[in-house]
Amino acid sequence: INDLPPQCQKALVLRCKNHLSYKEIAVTMGVSVKTVEKHLQNYKKHYKYNGYWLAHFCLLFIAL
Repeated sequence: INDLPPQCQKALVLRCKNHLSYKEIAVTMGVSVKTVEKHLQNYKKHYKYNGYWLAHFCLLFIAL
């Protein structure tokens, strides 16, 4: 994930590690919900993992 833009990384951390909703992420980051959706969509496009992209990412945080 280090090759993703910093804002995208932050959105992913807030979603998976802190379990925030898209709206909560938007408020925390000072952006719109659509921007959060875009950041997470960029991750999905970049790192599809057999259709389980979010679960895979969240498991990485559990392992840390």
